[in-house]
Amino acid sequence: MLPALIISAGPVFSPGIAPRPGDIGQADWSLWSVDPDIITISGNGSSHFAALAASWKQDGHILPQLLAHYGRSASDYSSISLTGFSAGHGLFDPLLLLDADDITAAVFFDSCFTLRGGNGKSGYARFGAMAIEGRKLLVLTSSDGQNGAGLPPSDTGSECALASFQRALDATGQQDSPFDIPAGVPTTNPKGNFYGHGELETHHAGLFFVLDYGPLYFHGDHINLLSRDVLSAFLVPYLATGAVPGLTSPANDKDNIEPANIDNAEAQPADDNTALVIGAGLLTLLAIYALTRKP
Repeated sequence: MLPALIISAGPVFSPGIAPRPGDIGQADWSLWSVDPDIITISGNGSSHFAALAASWKQDGHILPQLLAHYGRSASDYSSISLTGFSAGHGLFDPLLLLDADDITAAVFFDSCFTLRGGNGKSGYARFGAMAIEGRKLLVLTSSDGQNGAGLPPSDTGSECALASFQRALDATGQQDSPFDIPAGVPTTNPKGNFYGHGELETHHAGLFFVLDYGPLYFHGDHINLLSRDVLSAFLVPYLATGAVPGLTSPANDKDNIEPANIDNAEAQPADDNTALVIGAGLLTLLAIYALTRKP
C-alpha cells in the first residue's frame, strides 16, 4: 500500500519537535497501515509562502516543482493532501487554483485572509466547488476576532472562509446547510471563551465543510487546540475510505460529475496586514506552548 503525502504549511514547527496537537503527526492515523509522509514548510508571513509558490510555478503548475524541491514524486503516493495554518494560505491558494486536479483533500486552520470586504480566495473557491461535487474534501476552520492583549486581530478569517464557500455554492448551484460535528471535534473552547460569547456555526455542501468558531478561539488556538481532532475526524477517514463518518458516504461516481464553472483568475495576493496577523499567530503559538510545557 502506498503512503499518503501530506503537505503542511504555515508558521509551525516540524512534526515531532514538541508533542502538541499543532504537530499534524499527532493526528490519529490508525486507519492506515502505513503512516503518511509529511512535508512541513515553515515560515512567517503569507508573502513568504506566496513567494515560494511563485518560485515553483512552471508551465502553469506549482505542485511538480514543489515535490521535486523536496525530493518527492507523485507516483510514490496514493494521494496528495494539504493542511496547515495561518500564513500558509499564501501557498495554498495558488496551489489549489493551478493544481486542484492532483490534490485529494485540504484541511486548513484559520488560513483564509483577505482585505475586509474581500471575495474570498479563488483557489479555495475552485477546489471547494469540486468538493461540493463530491470529488474532493475541503475543510476550513475560522475565527473572526482577537489574538490576545496587545496583538493585532485576525479579523477577516471568518469573512474570507465564508466568502470562499459562497463562491463555491454559486458555482455549483447548491445550498448551504449545517451539519453535526463529528465526535471528538471541539465545539467549545476547553479553556473558556477568550474574548466573547458565541457558538460554533457550521456550513457545508457536499464535501466542503466550514467550522466557524467566531469569537470562541484565538487565531493560534486553531493549530494548537483544534488541528489534531479535526484532522482525525475528517482527513484521515476520508483518505482511508472516501467518506467522513456520519456525514458522507463513499462517492462512486466522482469521475462522472460535470465540473462547475469556476473563474480561473489568478490567486489573490495577501493583504498588507497579513504579516501582522501571522506574527500574532506565531506569538500566540509560542505563548501557548510556553504555558503548557511541563518542567
